[in-house]
Amino acid sequence: MKQVVNRISKPGAMMALFALLVVVAFPAFALEPSEYRQFMGLDSRKLVWFLAQLHLFFGAFVLGVPLFAVIIEIVGWRGGDAKFDKLAYEFTSLLSVAYATTAALGGLLAFALFTLYPSFMGYMAGIFKDVMFMYALLFFVETFCLYMYYYGWHWMKGTRPFNNTTQWIFKGLGIAVLIVAAVFFFGGFGPDMRGDTRTFMTVLYLVPFGIGLFLIRDPKSSHVMIGIMLNIAGVALMQLSNSWAGFMMSPAGVDEDGVLTGSLWTAFENILATPVAIHRMLGNLAFGGLVAGAYAAVKFIGARTPEEKAHYDWMGYISNFVALCALIPLPFAGYYLGREVYSQSAVMGNNMMGGDFSWTFIMQAILVGSLFIISNYYLWSGMTRIPGAQRYYKFIKWILGALIISFAVWLTPHNLPLTALEVGEMGGSQYHPTLKFLGLMPAPNAVVNLIILSTSISFRLSRRGDHTAAVSSTAPGA
Repeated sequence: MKQVVNRISKPGAMMALFALLVVVAFPAFALEPSEYRQFMGLDSRKLVWFLAQLHLFFGAFVLGVPLFAVIIEIVGWRGGDAKFDKLAYEFTSLLSVAYATTAALGGLLAFALFTLYPSFMGYMAGIFKDVMFMYALLFFVETFCLYMYYYGWHWMKGTRPFNNTTQWIFKGLGIAVLIVAAVFFFGGFGPDMRGDTRTFMTVLYLVPFGIGLFLIRDPKSSHVMIGIMLNIAGVALMQLSNSWAGFMMSPAGVDEDGVLTGSLWTAFENILATPVAIHRMLGNLAFGGLVAGAYAAVKFIGARTPEEKAHYDWMGYISNFVALCALIPLPFAGYYLGREVYSQSAVMGNNMMGGDFSWTFIMQAILVGSLFIISNYYLWSGMTRIPGAQRYYKFIKWILGALIISFAVWLTPHNLPLTALEVGEMGGSQYHPTLKFLGLMPAPNAVVNLIILSTSISFRLSRRGDHTAAVSSTAPGA
């Protein structure tokens, strides 16, 4: 128990420090000139970028893993398969160190932001002070749920049902929450909000909470409910922080001088807040699955017995399956986010995709395309260990060809950011006479869909590899 308290105290101390920084920052809200500082001569932007990226890496893992760990636990609970329950517990065990590291990096990031950019953070704290305190409180809720979920796993594994009265109370509460969710979804109550925000809150907050209450009937189902609450708290934390990032890119509820003229809700529910949340949700799930798969691969290499190797091979398969389930819809979430960026500011969109940051999108295409190719290769290599999958080997070369061609088209830029001298040496044009058409959005959109389709086919072949026909097509009389 002492170990639990010590681990919880670290994130708690970080959040208390964050709340203190918010309070201290309020005087900076009144500063007229913007104040920028440096730490030991380092570039402030790069330092904040570095800390924020590290915090996002660990935060994505901490948010993504519980999402599929709870689903795997539910599968094992409903099917009575202890193998899935053990797998879910092993996934959850990865969070203990990552959670404390996430909190520590979050504290460092808060220190860097409030000390290096006091004027800007004072302005943000002046607008989002209520949201920041909610963030700190939700962090305590998530911490409590995480450690209750992890350390209560074996304690709450019993399946002895509660009495009928208790079960009906929880079922009634669950039905009531689901009714409230339906009314909220159709705009029956709540502040005025966009349709995507209302759908996001209904699907990821109210519906899971109602279903979790409805399913409670014994200690094990109560443990599942704790896992659902853990995920609700994690997603809410992500949405709160996304509102700050969205406000910086698409400010709402303020005038030209930056003075808040609308309500806090208007600033919170800015144009990009929910699209960023949807994109990050899928990205975190894919990231968590891939990191868990890497863990399974390392454990597989070090396994001593065939049983251990089989277990970690299966763990890697499940992790890759989770990552693919998130990777396949991720480009569509990216399209939706890009659409909202252009609707907010076409100048910002052009600078991102065709200006100063255009090459970062090429790098992103390289990384995302590599993820798809590696995921396909993992499926193909797994098929070599499945008896009966040999009949599908002939399709792999065609799938690989489609992936490579699509990858090449996706990486082709519309134009190159060249100097005047380089433009002159190329004949006065930044555009290739033929390949420039591959850099326009219709071509990348088409090949991304082909990559997704090819990956789906690889997954179906992998799933069907161990299936045999009930009746042979070469049987007499066929």
